[in-house]
Amino acid sequence: MSIDIRIGRLDRVNRRTTNSGKAVTNFTVVQTITKRDGGTFDVFHRCVAWGDLAARIPDDGARVVVVGRPGVNRWTDNDGNERRDHETTAQSLEVIDEGAGQPQGAGYSGEQSQGYGGGSYSKQE
Repeated sequence: MSIDIRIGRLDRVNRRTTNSGKAVTNFTVVQTITKRDGGTFDVFHRCVAWGDLAARIPDDGARVVVVGRPGVNRWTDNDGNERRDHETTAQSLEVIDEGAGQPQGAGYSGEQSQGYGGGSYSKQE
């Protein structure tokens, strides 16, 4: 099984609910890379979280570690071109810097029912 680990700051957090009532949050993890010459550039990683974890994603700006399954979305654009884009389906999230006012070190994962500040935990499979 492949696993993605994304470390960076949250951006473009978009919370919604499906027609069946399930929570889903799409977000981007922005990773700043330092080049050998001292310059920097940002890499944007698309992520999605479902259910209880989706409801617990902090606001933009929080620094996080996201662990999840890699996936590829494929579609055909209006011009008939095949397109694809990579996305991580989050299985756990660890806040490593408050950034947007969340408690430091608060972790969220899978089916956990505790609120913010519950510490680190992972989904049992």
